[in-house]
Amino acid sequence: LGVTEVGASALDLVASRAEGNPLFIREIVRNLIETGDIQIQNSRVQLLKRQNDAEPVPDTLNGVITSRIDRLEADAQITIKAAAVLGRSFDADLLLAVHPLAIDLDFLTQQLDVLHENGFLVESTDEDEYVFHHALARDAAYNLLSFAQREALHQKTALALESKHAGNTEQVNARLGYHFRMAGIPEKAAPHLAAAGETALDAYSSLDAIELLTTALKLDEEFRGKKSVWICRARRGVR
Repeated sequence: LGVTEVGASALDLVASRAEGNPLFIREIVRNLIETGDIQIQNSRVQLLKRQNDAEPVPDTLNGVITSRIDRLEADAQITIKAAAVLGRSFDADLLLAVHPLAIDLDFLTQQLDVLHENGFLVESTDEDEYVFHHALARDAAYNLLSFAQREALHQKTALALESKHAGNTEQVNARLGYHFRMAGIPEKAAPHLAAAGETALDAYSSLDAIELLTTALKLDEEFRGKKSVWICRARRGVR
């Protein structure tokens, strides 16, 4: 913030909520700036007198982040929620492909710039990649989606990845399996998870292989029964 002094009332408010948590402090201060409850003047932060009808300061970190997301313009809210489905980091092209609104890349870039300016996203070494400032910010945005919205966006994401990597999904099988599973399509999730598990076995990543293959087994048994070829292959990998 470029300040050298913090007023006692502002310090007491932040300290009483954040209890020394650096991320919580960051989010509370941003929240107070956005609500106009603190003033920065002459390198000093001062808490302004709050009115009786002033928006209450949330007691939890998730509450503060959620409050800040709710304060965004509608388009930016839709963008951050859709981005949350893609994970902690994501590509702009993939987000554009699954975005609920009919927008172009220029408009999407503007929305991502807004999220960056508001501290939800940080710069990545890859110019086409964006990263949530913290996993909790991603989780807060994701939790604002309804179950139906999550399923629809996970399905769109899986189909977009499938199309982009048609004929060679080896590098994205784990992601495809995850998104199809979260979309409620186990018959498509299981093969990709099993394939990802086999790749992990070949790379001697035993723990990853066990997790992937076990999940594939559970999904496939639920959907097809015990005679599935994917189950046979997964069982050979788990043993």
